[in-house]
Amino acid sequence: MKDENKTKEQLINELAKMRKKIADLEEITVEERQAKKKLKESEKKYKDLVEETPIGIINIEIIGKITYINKRLEKISGYSREEIVGKNVFKLGIFPDEMLKILKERLKVRLKGGSTRQRREICFKCKDGKWMWIEITAKLIKKWGIPASFRITVQNINERKQAEQQIKQGYEKLQRTMEA
Repeated sequence: MKDENKTKEQLINELAKMRKKIADLEEITVEERQAKKKLKESEKKYKDLVEETPIGIINIEIIGKITYINKRLEKISGYSREEIVGKNVFKLGIFPDEMLKILKERLKVRLKGGSTRQRREICFKCKDGKWMWIEITAKLIKKWGIPASFRITVQNINERKQAEQQIKQGYEKLQRTMEA
């Protein structure tokens, strides 16, 4: 029916419906803006938390490509993000050959759905060339049910390893003394 054939009451009803739709759309727009603002705030909190945590964090794609490291890992390793992000972790020369072999085997087992010990103590070569003991914990991240990457936390355990070595040496010395 054309507008000329509609009664005044019909036109008023249509106008009221249109105003309601506009009001609903405006409300949705306001809610959407508020949701986006909350999401940005949440993302910032998460980013700040990850960046400032006292534990190193690294994300590595299944193929070995490093996609993220936090500030703490920069400090632990001596490498900046620019130097390491985008590189293949297995080709950086930061793990002894035997350790690299073990890591690759464990990753394969994890990808096949097998369970491996998640927490691992490994030797790591820092940018300055010094070797450091670190403890890593890896979590497999899936996208759409398919393994996509690993999120790995890293802690410097050099001091603990040195203390363990001193205790071991002290124990061996004591044992030799008692045997003599």
